[in-house]
Amino acid sequence: WQFRRVLLRSIQIAGFSTPKLWKLDRLLGGAPDALARAKKLSQEQQYRLVELLDPDTFTHYEFFLVKGDVKRKDWREVSDEEFYSAKAIRQAGIQPWPADRVFDQDYNLVQFTDAEYAFLQLCAQDPTVETFEYEEVEEPQAVKDIVAKMDSPITKEEILRLLDLEFLFLQPSK
Repeated sequence: WQFRRVLLRSIQIAGFSTPKLWKLDRLLGGAPDALARAKKLSQEQQYRLVELLDPDTFTHYEFFLVKGDVKRKDWREVSDEEFYSAKAIRQAGIQPWPADRVFDQDYNLVQFTDAEYAFLQLCAQDPTVETFEYEEVEEPQAVKDIVAKMDSPITKEEILRLLDLEFLFLQPSK
């Protein structure tokens, strides 16, 4: 099994190219007892269970690996000071870009609000992704600095939605 080879080397699965397909709720949501039992399995066993329950869906998939633990910050749990001081980075793989309607990770069409679109346009693209020679790599700015440049206001909830959709990443300020 693919995952076992990877996980034996102290490398962790950070995520999948189609994360919603790997959710147990998608397959077991109608059977609460089975879902509760499945959630007690290890992460590796849960992935294997999903793969076994829905083999036709998983003819091809991409997974992303990291060495060590993956710790995601829950930006809903931090203070406003920490949230608005964080550096905002636009995900480089948004397709098509620039556009106010784009595809998410599961290839569903997402419509940005005017404020979300304006915010993303002001964000620096992920600097770890190679760009063409003629493209300048911008330094990420703090959320509060981007908000201050906007013509119309954006809510914290709209910014959090961009995070949930993974069109935006926040990097804690130093």
